[in-house]
Amino acid sequence: MKIEDLKDYAVRVSASTLTAKDENDKTRGLVRGVRRFKDAPGRDQFDAVTKARKAGVERADLFQVDMFIVNRELVILKDCRRYETIKRYDGGGKYNDAIDRITAAGLTVIPVKRIY
Repeated sequence: MKIEDLKDYAVRVSASTLTAKDENDKTRGLVRGVRRFKDAPGRDQFDAVTKARKAGVERADLFQVDMFIVNRELVILKDCRRYETIKRYDGGGKYNDAIDRITAAGLTVIPVKRIY
């Protein structure tokens, strides 16, 4: 399964894989070779943040979202459940504003049902 195929699934995060789950909590696919941003080596973190900054994204926005590094590229998973909850109660919030700015900058943002 490719990382783009995670759209509209619930995603379970493990050490080096992302597992796509359906409504019945059944596994529908795995994406291997994925690193959490915070667990990646410093050189990969630096490269990813540098590319994002060149695209016009502030560093503070990046650290409010769920970031992963796949093939040395920064991929952001948008937790739609969190997005809608914050939108309902806060009217926007930092998370929603950060996602909107990152999407506008042209980085890879994949909407998923939830992340756990």
